[in-house]
Amino acid sequence: MAGSNAAERISTPPDEELLRVIREAISAATLRPEADAISELRAALGPVERKLALAKIRATHWVEVARADKRARPFAESMMEQFPLDSAQGRALMSLAEALLRTPDPARADQLIAERLTEVRGGGRNPISQAVAGALHDAGRGGAAVGAGVATGAGAAGRDGAAGGASRAATDRANDNWLLRAGFTLLGGISRLLPNVANELAGEFTAASVAKPVVAPVVRATLRRAMRMLGEAFIVGETIDSALERGKSNAALALCSFDVLGEGARTEVDAQRYFDSYAAAIEALGHQPPGTVHSRSSISVKLSALEPRYTLLQSGRVARVLIPRMLELARKAAAVGIGMTIDAEEADRLELSLDIIEALARDEKTVRWDGLGLAVQAYGRRAPFVIDWVARLARVTGRRMTTRLVKGAYWDSEIKRAQERGLSSFPVYTSKSATDASYLVCAQRLFANNDVIYSQFATHNAFSVAAVLEMAPTNAQYEFQRLHGMGELVFEAVRADIPRLRPVRAYAPVGTHEDLLPYLVRRLLENGANTSFVHQFLNPQVPVEQVVRDPVSALNESNSKIREPQALYAPERRNSDGPDWGDPAELTVLKNELEKRARQMYAGGPIISGKTVRDAAVPVHSPSNFLEIVGTSRDATADEIEILRRLKIKGRTPTRMYYYRELQNLRDPLNFRKSTVAKA
Repeated sequence: MAGSNAAERISTPPDEELLRVIREAISAATLRPEADAISELRAALGPVERKLALAKIRATHWVEVARADKRARPFAESMMEQFPLDSAQGRALMSLAEALLRTPDPARADQLIAERLTEVRGGGRNPISQAVAGALHDAGRGGAAVGAGVATGAGAAGRDGAAGGASRAATDRANDNWLLRAGFTLLGGISRLLPNVANELAGEFTAASVAKPVVAPVVRATLRRAMRMLGEAFIVGETIDSALERGKSNAALALCSFDVLGEGARTEVDAQRYFDSYAAAIEALGHQPPGTVHSRSSISVKLSALEPRYTLLQSGRVARVLIPRMLELARKAAAVGIGMTIDAEEADRLELSLDIIEALARDEKTVRWDGLGLAVQAYGRRAPFVIDWVARLARVTGRRMTTRLVKGAYWDSEIKRAQERGLSSFPVYTSKSATDASYLVCAQRLFANNDVIYSQFATHNAFSVAAVLEMAPTNAQYEFQRLHGMGELVFEAVRADIPRLRPVRAYAPVGTHEDLLPYLVRRLLENGANTSFVHQFLNPQVPVEQVVRDPVSALNESNSKIREPQALYAPERRNSDGPDWGDPAELTVLKNELEKRARQMYAGGPIISGKTVRDAAVPVHSPSNFLEIVGTSRDATADEIEILRRLKIKGRTPTRMYYYRELQNLRDPLNFRKSTVAKA
């Protein structure tokens, strides 16, 4: 028996080798067949089937409680309910939010507004009349909530002001909703006085053209304010100081992970500006009251905001430039005792992100700091392997790391990119149920490594929250997270049922409205789709049973509307194969082939009778590196051009022998004259 144990120890790879093996497994799982990945999900969740059944009961209760709540709904959720993104009104509103604040030209802004508001007014239903009714209804619900708070104020005086805070929150929500809906109601009516954009561009003059100078400035100013209100529903403040100040008066923002809205640097100047913003934010967060790393607000960092060439093809530059920057930020965060999470990005960038995270984890200056973390997107087919890798890295480096588990924010672009490239499959699941099931499997892996990973479960889904609570080991240390402006009602219902709920941290964007635009559109697309929990949560048209459905029961339901990349043009033809720019092994093969061809010298020059001349001696330099010579060439001589010109006039095709004879004649004028006389 002892010999067997010794053999087992010898055959077990060392920690460093195991770390490498897991990285290889991550790469291999990137584009694995969805059926294989789903089969593994089903097998992993089989043992917790009873816990998932209990989770469904809990989640059903929470949804029913939230739907029965008569208080006004949060601003952002109310917006998406009133103007769903699958409607023309929702798309028009998102277009305004994305474009209006960065359209400085008043004339173009007026035309954009007129065009978009026409769609807000239109559609199969009447959103304006619904907005009026909704505004009055929300105002009534908010007033009722305030009245209830006042009526019970004397009896609730000993509850640390909780009831008063809830009443104030309800009042604020009611006021915001009323202003939003009433504002769009008035704008919908006033916009009828704006001229039709097509007619205006065609030069037609109408009665609306007379009213435009008076009406347009009012509508423009009002809508800009409305878009800023929409932005304020998603961002906490324009600066980290204003965000922290807001958190002092809002209990829901007392614990945050601040995102300084770095949405991808385009230049080195952008990268330096974002770096300075992150550094200033870390310094400001260091002034919080003392506490453990996970009891204080933290910061989230987007790697592509700190390096304009953040791609695997530029891995050498990234290692040289970005890793030192990240080390500096990590050491600053460790010094002031706050957490720093590296945000997830597109699938192409995962391997590069893991390289940087490993470099940070191996930094001996921060080894006692528990705040280093990363976000893992459950919709990726390799997500469970990423968590295995994080756990092994934490053990190898002797530290405890943080992992934020999210569903995923780039689904649309991942699907489109895989189809464009003709990849063997998708890097993400094609159905919501598979993503939700993957989330639960990832939660299992996180809890299995609770000794070296502090888990952060970011979700607004009641069933996901309930499942995490059921699967959590006794005394496990973890927290929940939600987006600022989203998920408030879910966690209010959960906390009412479980007073000693684990902490709930708000993911809180900080920045100007101009920086907000890409983030806002992505959040709206992610949470406003028909299939999202946020969209269905409070919708009375969607049965509660459907809202809290166990994802395992729906794993067999694939999204047949989405064609696999290689079947994109079926049945006419097979899609052409393309490289996976996120696969280091494939890029290595491509790089080696390019280097092999780069070592080959090429010869060019005039092509005579279908053959290139052999006496080319002029060096040709690479346009990307003038010091590199890629071959030789030469221009056609005057004699060669003259021969070809004459043959073109005669309409003859030269043979090689004819060409060289004529060339010799041109070089020997006496012989050329004899030849000409003989032909005559």
